[in-house]
Amino acid sequence: MLVKLIDANDVHQFRGLLEFIDAAIDSNMRHYASEIIELIEMGKEEELQGAMLRAREACQVMGIPLENHFKKVYRDADSSVICDYKLSPLAFGLICINASPANKNIAHIQVEMVKKLLGE
Repeated sequence: MLVKLIDANDVHQFRGLLEFIDAAIDSNMRHYASEIIELIEMGKEEELQGAMLRAREACQVMGIPLENHFKKVYRDADSSVICDYKLSPLAFGLICINASPANKNIAHIQVEMVKKLLGE
């Protein structure tokens, strides 16, 4: 967990340190939300949005900083710019847990995650 070490008035003096911290957080964000749609053949983007909202809520309830796990980014895709999210492994897992098990791939992921948790 990051702790406030500097005063907001001194930010310009610590720009390099802040950029390093951002890069360290970014290096843990290995997934894109759009990958989830492709990976599990999710039918609608609305399903992803709902699962992401519940995943973010779980983090908030647990006091986990959202900025360490969800980052809005803009990417080039087929000659256009799309809005996407970079995700940490925790965020990726929470989204899969919070997605609808009506999707067979999601149901499989959810069952496998619980089995792993139970040591089966």
